[in-house]
Amino acid sequence: MSKRLTKNLIVSILLLAVVLAVVSGVAGYVVSQRVGHLAYVASGLAAFVVWLAGSLSLLFTLRAPKNQAGVTALLLAMLLRIGLPLVAVVLVTQLGSPFSADAQVGAGDAQVGWAAGFQDAGFFGLLVVHYLVALMVETIISVRWLSRQGRFSPQPCRPLQERVQQKAGSS
Repeated sequence: MSKRLTKNLIVSILLLAVVLAVVSGVAGYVVSQRVGHLAYVASGLAAFVVWLAGSLSLLFTLRAPKNQAGVTALLLAMLLRIGLPLVAVVLVTQLGSPFSADAQVGAGDAQVGWAAGFQDAGFFGLLVVHYLVALMVETIISVRWLSRQGRFSPQPCRPLQERVQQKAGSS
């Protein structure tokens, strides 16, 4: 991997981490006003899951070759970006399912009861908030990187005015 690519990848991943850390703090504060201090932990976990998925996605996107294999790398990046948060949702749901509001939680069940607490702390909503912010940041980073590499034109279609002038000039 070239030094420039490595530097851009590290800067991109750090930028994503900083943005998600800020969003995690703000979202944790907002949700904690309603559900308590566990919201900070749930927000941090959501930010970590989304950051991990986004970092892997950026890795595959920025290392994609210019040929046809680049499409495969971009599809794999999308799968990681979507798949890891979905795995987190399934894990928290499955680990928390025996601990619904109707169930009696005994002292021995406290080891797995954290998952139910995350559900109550709004983990799923926090995951969506972090995911949307990370998706915006990753898209901006990826588009800028790919346009600098010449993989696609920043203006794929000519503006309408240009086409109208060309048509008027030819008639």
